[in-house]
Amino acid sequence: MKQPRFACTLLLTVIGIFSSQASVAQDVGVAWMGKSGMASAVLVGVQDRLKTIAPSIKLDIHGELGSVEEMDAVVRNFAAEGKAGQIILRSSGTVYLKDYPPSIPSFIGGNNHPVKLGTLQSMDSPQGLVTGVTYHVPIIETIESFMLLHPYMDSILLISQANYVSSAIDWEGTEYACKEFGFRCEQALVGSREELKQVILEKGHQFSAMVMGNQGRVFDNTDVIIENNSETPLFSYAAKGVANGAAGGVIADDHKLGGMLADSLVDVIINGKKISEVPVKIDEEPVLMVNISAITRYGLDFPASLLNVAEIIE
Repeated sequence: MKQPRFACTLLLTVIGIFSSQASVAQDVGVAWMGKSGMASAVLVGVQDRLKTIAPSIKLDIHGELGSVEEMDAVVRNFAAEGKAGQIILRSSGTVYLKDYPPSIPSFIGGNNHPVKLGTLQSMDSPQGLVTGVTYHVPIIETIESFMLLHPYMDSILLISQANYVSSAIDWEGTEYACKEFGFRCEQALVGSREELKQVILEKGHQFSAMVMGNQGRVFDNTDVIIENNSETPLFSYAAKGVANGAAGGVIADDHKLGGMLADSLVDVIINGKKISEVPVKIDEEPVLMVNISAITRYGLDFPASLLNVAEIIE
């Protein structure tokens, strides 16, 4: 018996609607504010992992947005388009999600500690619609690693970017570590190359070590620090700072974190887990990066015991 023509047409229409909805449901928005090599590295990690575990997920990428207002317009559009979720990168993006709670599942990356940023109350059981990853490495462990390279360290000048959300977190961890080790520590906030130069000239020689915070305006200007003080050993909380000439840093792997972010995305969007069931992940095995040229410049010793565990930059 033949199906009535209108029934076949209706069936095809319904199939088309559900196919369209399924397609939309696999779309995920990506957004971040400002230029960031870290955001790009995390995103590449996400893309590489998704090719293996969920090639059906398509990313709609909006990077280097110029303002919170521009970010908000993009994020609102993600929700209006029926995106299955969104990836929001950088610490500024994590703070955005605190100030503008999302209406769709949101996955953070390339950011500092989300609890300390005020976006989440717990990393183990995230509330609301936000989970993801963080590059945060306990600073007390980082400074302990610096001490392996610089055993006579007893004071630290932390150089941070002024008016940036992660600077306070870097200082909180540094100040705590300094109290534990009995170090004298101070934070200098800088907003320009000239301000950075003045800080180094005025204060750099007063400390046994300088540490660059995990902010682009600091580590992108490593040359200013070295040019104006080549004697006080310089360390970094960011990989780029070590690559630019700091002696060492303990660094989370951004590409690996991107893969972990993709896993969390798939757990929620495809496997149906609740956000609260998907903890915020960290790199459990951060790498000690050592710049041998900087070690030589500062007259530091590189312990042979670190040869097999450190990532060496010549």
